[in-house]
Amino acid sequence: MRYKYTLLLCCMAAGAWADSFSFHVKMSAPAKPLMDVSKETEQYIQMLRSSGVSEDDLKLGSPGLRASFEQEKAGYSRDGDCDIWIDGNTSQVRSFQAALGTKQGTDYLTERYDGAVTYQLSDDANSTPRIYAGDARRTLFTPVDLNVLTGSHVVQPITSRREQTKAETIVSEEYRFYDTVPMVAELHYDGDGTLKRVEAFTVTPGKAKILVAQYSIVSTTPSVIHVRRFVNDKLTSEEDYTLKSRNDEPLPAIDRIIPIGQKVNDLRLGVNRESQVTYAWSGSLPTIEDLKRRYGAAHQNDGAGSLTWPWVVGGMLIIVGGTRAAKQAKANGKAA
Repeated sequence: MRYKYTLLLCCMAAGAWADSFSFHVKMSAPAKPLMDVSKETEQYIQMLRSSGVSEDDLKLGSPGLRASFEQEKAGYSRDGDCDIWIDGNTSQVRSFQAALGTKQGTDYLTERYDGAVTYQLSDDANSTPRIYAGDARRTLFTPVDLNVLTGSHVVQPITSRREQTKAETIVSEEYRFYDTVPMVAELHYDGDGTLKRVEAFTVTPGKAKILVAQYSIVSTTPSVIHVRRFVNDKLTSEEDYTLKSRNDEPLPAIDRIIPIGQKVNDLRLGVNRESQVTYAWSGSLPTIEDLKRRYGAAHQNDGAGSLTWPWVVGGMLIIVGGTRAAKQAKANGKAA
């Protein structure tokens, strides 16, 4: 018997590979009564300061940050949509986020990876798209998220092994989580080969497994996947993904997500403030050689410039509905 991801596909008619998946997502985060809002706010401000955010921006944004942590302490719920496109080596995710400390309450993030470069941008009009080399800076869905939600191996595991018990079959798959953190997915199948649940772990340098997410089937008609996320063994959010549609929709063209003339921050030369190059998007990436020339000219004329942080606009703390998972998993993976 062949075991594979069938969490969604098992309850849908057989057919050609779908290029796009659309979900409605409901998420909730439990209250954190022991959270020290003042301490969390100051630590976040220090992180932003060390990352190059100006003192004027920090002063402007600190009230919003504090309000964000106050909301996180009280607990909150949000709902919105999530769309995933898959086209060969290119994947794109657009998902709602809980924008704590803001009046609108939600925003949307888009992340696109084409096998060589990662594009990140927010729907917020004040944000600036970022471009990174490789995929180590991805902050949206983990490989296990993508595989479970699409019902296929969008991301291929490095290794896979199967363990048979009387009650079930467990398939363990190893991933390199965006080039940085080892991750393991454990897929649990019943006796007839139906996938019942999935658990995702990060693996520390000491080889300890730390639970970061649990996935289970709530319904097959319509398809609903329940996800529970954890940081340091504590539940941080619960999400229900209801599949709205599955289509052969082509991947959106890059100029649909980054308009021609839009200012972008290109960090392919390095992820720190001093290495970024800012320019108007022309519809295609400049070569690394051209990027180096632009970098040299910019520094010769007026220095490194200021760094725009698209997810700290107005001081708001961004908690993505399902898409903070990558940051949380990376944090778990650094545990001792």
